[in-house]
Amino acid sequence: MTTIHRIEIRSPFVLYRVNCYYIKDSTPTLSDAGVNTAQSFQDVESAIKEKGGTVEGLGRIILTHAHSDHIGLVMRIVELSGAEVYIHKWDLEKMSHEGEHGLINRIEKFRRFFIETGVPESM
Repeated sequence: MTTIHRIEIRSPFVLYRVNCYYIKDSTPTLSDAGVNTAQSFQDVESAIKEKGGTVEGLGRIILTHAHSDHIGLVMRIVELSGAEVYIHKWDLEKMSHEGEHGLINRIEKFRRFFIETGVPESM
């Protein structure tokens, strides 16, 4: 029987943590990839090692949805492992890389949103 291991990843966001899941099977699988921070990567790497696997040994990543706290580390993990990534077609557009210009536009959009909703500009 295949066991699914929950990995609790620390997050800098309000929720403070995100759950990912590691499945050590014939194709080692990670469900969701956490936030793109060094601490989150360390959490994922340590948890997988604790279960007898490695990040480099992952063969598949299944993303449940394209929020940054679930997809943040996916590119780093793919670079290390060569894992195939699966995501619903409706979320695929959110995953596409638009280059530096697209990233700058996205950051500016969020910055305006946060200022409009009362988040102090210093944050």
